[in-house]
Amino acid sequence: MRYWDISKLRVFVDGVEIEDLVKAGYTADREHTAVETTDEIAGFNVKYARPTGTITVKATCPQLKHLTDIKNRTDEDYYKNGVQIIFQYDGVPKRKITFNGALITKISHEFAEEAGDVDVEFVAQECIEEFPEG
Repeated sequence: MRYWDISKLRVFVDGVEIEDLVKAGYTADREHTAVETTDEIAGFNVKYARPTGTITVKATCPQLKHLTDIKNRTDEDYYKNGVQIIFQYDGVPKRKITFNGALITKISHEFAEEAGDVDVEFVAQECIEEFPEG
């Protein structure tokens, strides 16, 4: 997973900016496995990237209901097209990561004496990493 200075990160889920971020991270790497013979490695299999990520927010995040409503969707359009999640990092270097066709797969609440953090996990069909100038 890759993580950033959270004060410079803005996260948007289906067009709504998420507040009270604790951390966010993602991975979009391809999986590589070796093709082996009895004597040597004959080559490699490279699988498609399977972008996954986690957004951790405070339990008091005002957008938690929005995230839960998305996770609870069961309509065909959601399963076919998902939603768009954007990580916009305004640090150095600037970067924008867009996850298209994202599905929220899990929201993990922790009940304790004090309100804990909530992990929101997602998978996406596509991850586009951009490094804008300036």
